[in-house]
Amino acid sequence: MQKLTKLSIVTSGLLVAFSQTALAQDDTPQMMPEVQVVDSFTAADIDADEALDRDEFISFVVMKSDEGDAEYKSIKISGEYDNHFNTKDYNADGLLTAQELKAPAEEALEAAPEEEAPIDEPG
Repeated sequence: MQKLTKLSIVTSGLLVAFSQTALAQDDTPQMMPEVQVVDSFTAADIDADEALDRDEFISFVVMKSDEGDAEYKSIKISGEYDNHFNTKDYNADGLLTAQELKAPAEEALEAAPEEEAPIDEPG
């Protein structure tokens, strides 16, 4: 019985020592690795040439669709990757740059009619 008591005391002492060490570690700030946020274009650009070929464009569409982008979700659902790739490839070089992907939205903004100031009529 005495051996069992000594064993219990030693075990209890070790548990206390380890839990104090664990608590001490919890008090110290944890160093988290920096999380790099990478946009979908960069993530899809596997060869890092700053342009997407057809296979990379498919990956890009899937990523944007998964992010909730309605335009790219419809491309993914329809499977019309080549058609949309060709539509966006303005210079027909077989690669899509970030500029080519952004172009339609920018053109739409530029083409939107500006509101005219009301004309005060003499009265």
